[in-house]
Amino acid sequence: MNLETSTQFFMIRALPEPNAQECLITFYESIDFNCGEIKIVDEKETREETLNHILKARDKDRNLFIFVDDIRFKPGWWQALSNASEDGDIVGFSMIDPQTGLLQDFGYDFVTIDNQLTYRGLHKHCSPNSVNFPKSRECSSVCGCAMWIRKDVFHHVSEFPLDGQNRWGEMLFSVQAKRNGFKTVVVSSHLDHYGTSTKNKADAKLSSLSWLIERDLWNQAATLYLNEVEISESIIRKLSDRLLEMITSSDRVVIYGCGTVADFICNNLFNKDFYVVAGLTEEIGEIFLGNQIQDVNKFKYEKNDLVIVTPIGYKDKIEPFFLDCKAHVVWMDLKIYPGVILYDAFH
Repeated sequence: MNLETSTQFFMIRALPEPNAQECLITFYESIDFNCGEIKIVDEKETREETLNHILKARDKDRNLFIFVDDIRFKPGWWQALSNASEDGDIVGFSMIDPQTGLLQDFGYDFVTIDNQLTYRGLHKHCSPNSVNFPKSRECSSVCGCAMWIRKDVFHHVSEFPLDGQNRWGEMLFSVQAKRNGFKTVVVSSHLDHYGTSTKNKADAKLSSLSWLIERDLWNQAATLYLNEVEISESIIRKLSDRLLEMITSSDRVVIYGCGTVADFICNNLFNKDFYVVAGLTEEIGEIFLGNQIQDVNKFKYEKNDLVIVTPIGYKDKIEPFFLDCKAHVVWMDLKIYPGVILYDAFH
């Protein structure tokens, strides 16, 4: 039985119409075979619950391809998957943000940053034209919004762990699959990924982008599932000389955001007083490194303040907060070298 007929297709409907329709149009336009019925499943409270529902409903004699309605397919994706399936047991795709044209990932790998376990989307924020891609590569996990899984994997890993908390279920699944001898690969055939489907929950625990919420959830999942994972790189972080000069010469420092970058910068301010502001409702009023997080729209900025915007890749969404700000606003940037992440800033 060839791959086309041995694979069953499911689509997760997570967004309002016309997303599902637009997704299916690109799917059908980019294949040249009859895939049979595509079963459509409405997303449940978490992605992991949805995936486990699919596992119960699937034809257990066939391989499984799952995709979400925030994906837009491009020509060549199925042939790339077919080729990779000769080597890989879980196959995913290189993802592009259609709004920026930049890569979201070329698969994910486990790394340590300052001796703390985390994961990294390879080539994130890079232009696809700047990368010399292999046809495929083995990785720790792939974006679960378009993922093929060989049926044999389910004989050993029967469900997606709910401890993924609507964020890491596919990653934890791939980790368990690898421990049972299966390989996860990502192909360089790009798909457009709008990346909004898993963050539409009323419960902040299931939807928030805030690191304050994700940090504890990640630590819990890592403790349960990620002991002795393969680390692709050990990385340390540094501040650029330019950013250090900005900090030391400023009267007062204001940090926008309270994620991993903000945490690192605030711990390297040489005992300088600082304030933290945020635009996420669930962060305002919380305590971050001993400081109460203030509302970015209500904070009283002074002319000589240095405002460091720490989230990277969200400038278009954050910039409106500072259009009328009289302070000196800089935006975080990073440069990646072997074993080093260097944080810099630009105006």
